[in-house]
Amino acid sequence: METSGASGSAVGAGTRPGQAGPSAGAPATTWRSVVDRTLAALGEAASARLRVLRVEAGRAVQVSVAAIVLVAVALLMLATAWFALVGAIISWAVLAGFQWHWVLLATAASCVLLGWLGIRSARASFSTIRFDATARTLRLSRTGADATSPGMPR
Repeated sequence: METSGASGSAVGAGTRPGQAGPSAGAPATTWRSVVDRTLAALGEAASARLRVLRVEAGRAVQVSVAAIVLVAVALLMLATAWFALVGAIISWAVLAGFQWHWVLLATAASCVLLGWLGIRSARASFSTIRFDATARTLRLSRTGADATSPGMPR
């Protein structure tokens, strides 16, 4: 069933009046074929993005492992330097005439105190990590307005 459109050409299935129909050699464009091609394109785009994500995630793991190894080596060097410093202080104090058991006790007490202060300040730092801005943006607003406060990035 063909009718004549405003341009004088035949109107086939899937075309509007006034539009040219498909050429004789081309397949007719239907809504289903458009949807199928669109879904295929969306699948390909998602697949490409997932491949990029996998490559970047692998690279991030490699960089993270290398950074952790470097931090471990640096901590080992710092611990070695700390032991050398404590040994030098103990040696100096004993050579200066202090009794070695009091020097060891004072050194141990100093190390315990410094460790306690370090742990206390680390715990205080961790208590500030609460993701408040993220929680605000994810919460539903009671008034229907935007949940972010003024000046916050959107």
